[in-house]
Amino acid sequence: MGVVYLVRHGQAHGIAADDELTELGRRQAAASGAHLRMLAPEAAVVVSGSFNRQRDTADIIAAQFDPAVPRTVNDDWDEYRADPIGGRFDSFTGTPKELQTRINEGLRAWITGETDDAVEDFGSYWARVQRAAADLREIGGPGQTAIVVTSAGTITAVLAQLWGVDRTTWPTLASSVVNASLTKLVVGASGVTLISFNEHAHLEQPEPLMTYR
Repeated sequence: MGVVYLVRHGQAHGIAADDELTELGRRQAAASGAHLRMLAPEAAVVVSGSFNRQRDTADIIAAQFDPAVPRTVNDDWDEYRADPIGGRFDSFTGTPKELQTRINEGLRAWITGETDDAVEDFGSYWARVQRAAADLREIGGPGQTAIVVTSAGTITAVLAQLWGVDRTTWPTLASSVVNASLTKLVVGASGVTLISFNEHAHLEQPEPLMTYR
């Protein structure tokens, strides 16, 4: 039996592939790395998607281990390449609720094919998430612990596929995922099982670091 921790990246300035972590996001990543070092001191690898915020979070986490855990990048773990709000989070002038509504509406149009201006169509995204989910059996092999740093959409898309959640309702799962939170999966002979979702107690003490955006 193996274990895989899915980690959401730390807070970033926006949702573009080249958006960097904020200073708070770097502190969140360090807190998650320290927590993972206690949970999984023998972690074999830290995998991340290719987005800057994913790679930087993974680098910070891997450096918390002594010696540092090997790093790999797999772009199947990238977040969806669609922009449901038409720009950076920090340039959006509405309320948090209005922002989430805008995101949900944009994603729904993308999923149903009502918009075709995304870099990646939904079918291509869903197919690579399936590849990423299949890869869990390899990186979380018997007796191994792996850490995967990705994004809220892709974490919950993996869970949606494991649970058979309808693809049009999957984004509602993502809206509650905390930056730098942990989701624990166990990989066994019968498949992949969810043990815990969106753990974030380590981001509440000794100082409050919890954010959603």
